[in-house]
Order: sequence, then structure tokens, then C-alpha cells
Amino acid sequence: MSTQNDHIDFDLIAKYLAGEAAASEVQDLEKRMEADADFQKEVHAMRSLWDAAGDAVIEVDAEAGWEKVSSSIGAEVLSIDRPSRANRSWLLAVAAAVVLAVAIPSVLWLTQNSIEMMTLESGGAMASLDLSDGSHVSLQEGSSIHYPDRFESDQREVWLDGVGFFEISADKEHPFIVHTSHGDVRVVGTAFEVDTRMVEEGILVEVQEGIVEVSDSKTNLNQRVEAGEAVKLSTKTQTIEFTEHLEPDAFFWKDRTIRFKKTELEQVIKTLEDAYGVQIALGSENIAGCELTATFKDETIESILDIISTTLRLELTEIDGDYTLSGEGC
Repeated sequence: MSTQNDHIDFDLIAKYLAGEAAASEVQDLEKRMEADADFQKEVHAMRSLWDAAGDAVIEVDAEAGWEKVSSSIGAEVLSIDRPSRANRSWLLAVAAAVVLAVAIPSVLWLTQNSIEMMTLESGGAMASLDLSDGSHVSLQEGSSIHYPDRFESDQREVWLDGVGFFEISADKEHPFIVHTSHGDVRVVGTAFEVDTRMVEEGILVEVQEGIVEVSDSKTNLNQRVEAGEAVKLSTKTQTIEFTEHLEPDAFFWKDRTIRFKKTELEQVIKTLEDAYGVQIALGSENIAGCELTATFKDETIESILDIISTTLRLELTEIDGDYTLSGEGC
């Protein structure tokens, strides 16, 4: 949890969730969310609880309920203006904020429709997760995802840090949204990868199936991305870079597959070096433009280079783990 919990302004968060915060307040809150990942997760979790209560009219004794929350954590009762949002309980929003801030896992005593926010961290190996709607998520090592134990609002929302591959169950009535610190990805049913580790302080989205929409509400940048396409969203430079073709090693970390289609040998070598962490030299500039069309799945680098040398009629040599391809040309 955030180390700044003691300084959370629950009144402001309640106004923010109700859509009643001033523009300057929203800006300050979002800046803090960008700077503090734990605080961002807390606010997202509060929003999910807020949304989950959308159609429920909860009859509670407000003063008694608040006294119960505050006494359980040893806090003084706060004086809070109640936001006027249709079919929302001001007590639910504020109490949920306090409860989450001190790491109490649920607010079941407030409503039978409460949801629990969970986190999966992949650590040093790839991890996978099946969500309550049937969607499947694969996480690259060193990544994490924050998600509800079940989806009950109009939107299915998760929060990603790192690299994740999503296979989303189709549901036109309930769009699926992947939130990141630099932008959001919105889909209905598709398969795609989101990478939040860009140097440009943004995200990379590569789509394998279906269609997604990548957006950043702060800069109003947005881009529709279809299968076989990719987009880089940079919040630092406030730009979107769209490409019509995926990199040959897109999703390699997940399925160990590399796809080349009329790819020049010079680019083939760069892709293999990045994917396998090896050094490969070309013995002559004459072969750099030779084109390769092939798909390799779960192959060793030695096997791939043997196939390339045979296909393009080249000579392969290896010395101390470094490889060289040479020949007269194609």
C-alpha cells in the first residue's frame, strides 16, 4: 500500500468519483496517481467499488455506519460533503476509501454486492490468470495486474504494470478496459499485448486478433488498431506512432514464435539477436537484402540458423557461441 495513506483526502476522492471535483483538483489527484503507483491502485479499486454499487440503493444509518468505520481504525469522524450522484451512496464511497487505505479486504458489511480487488505479480517467471468473465491474461516476468474477483459494473476493468497478453471473451454490452499509467486500451473481444515499459514513457499495443482502441484522456490522443497492427502511445512527446505490420517476434515471450514474411536478412538477424541474446554476423553485404519467409515455433537458435542457411544457400559457421552467415548473394 502507499506510504502516503495518512495524507489521503477522502473528501476529494469522493468528489472525484462523483464527477464533482474541480478541474484543478482532478489534475492534482491524477498527478499524484502518476507519481505513486500504490495510490493509483487504491483509487482504481475505490472506483470499482463505486461503480459496482451503481444500481443498488443502500439503506444505512449514515452516522452509525461512519462511526463504525472510524472506530475500527481509531480515526476521528470526518465532516464530509455528500456528493449528489444518482443511485450512489456517499457513505459507500468514503467508507470504501478508508477501508482500502488501511488494507481491510472488503466492505461486505456495507453491501452484499462488494467486490474484492486482487493483484497477481509474475515475479521472475511468466504467469497466467483466468478472469471471472472467461478472459485469459498472460504476464511477462516482472509484471503485475490489479483486477476484481468478479466484474459487476458496465465495464470490465483491470490495471496493468509491465507486459501482458490479453485474450478477451467477447461481450458487446461490457467493454473490457486495460488501464495503465500512460493510457487505456478498450476492447470488446480480441487478443492483444500491452507493454508499459517504453522508454518514451508511454505504452506499446500489438494486436493479434480483433480491434482495440488506444487512448490517453489527458492529451486526447486515440488510435484504432486492428489485427496485425501496432501502436506506440507516448505521453512524454504527446504523439501516437502507428504501424501496419507487427514485428516478427511480437508475442515471442509468450508463444516462442517468430514470423518472417519477405523480411530482409539484415532485419532477420537483428530480430534473432534480440530474441535469443546471441551475436550473428553477415560475412558479406551482398546477402543483407536476401528475403526470408518462414515461421519458427519453439526452435533453438542453432536450428533456425541451419534452416536459414539451407533455404538461402548460405554457409553457417560458429565460434565460441557467435555465428556467421556468409555467401555470394541471393
